[in-house]
Amino acid sequence: MTNWKIYKITGKSDYTTYVTFWLDGCVIYSNRTDFNIIDCVNTFPFRDWQEGDYIEIDIDRTRYYEYNYHKFNDNNIIKKVYSSEIVPRNNVNLSSVTQNQVSTIVQQINSAIDNDERNEYEARIHVDPNSGKYSGFSIIGRRK
Repeated sequence: MTNWKIYKITGKSDYTTYVTFWLDGCVIYSNRTDFNIIDCVNTFPFRDWQEGDYIEIDIDRTRYYEYNYHKFNDNNIIKKVYSSEIVPRNNVNLSSVTQNQVSTIVQQINSAIDNDERNEYEARIHVDPNSGKYSGFSIIGRRK
């Protein structure tokens, strides 16, 4: 299973064997740490990525690696996303989500917490790409 998340590179440091990228969001690692940094081997294509570029990271797979001990070199876990593939986040009309719909989502999460051993939940609000209006939600539970 893959769970891709898009990040903007906000900073970069080059070292002899690896490159560190600072990101506009956190990556989750196996040692239960969330950092806005990811290290990649200092080879193509990673060494060519720059501040301002967008990358996509499979955050389900980064959970298997410890922060600061692994240098990523697999395009199946981390890859560049070109700006033409990115949909601006500010073009969605989230005002179409009602208070009742938000309450339903919160109730579902609370029910899951009470009845499950998972310790991380993510709620996703689905928006119709044509109308920009709310079309539903999903809740994902994970064990850390």
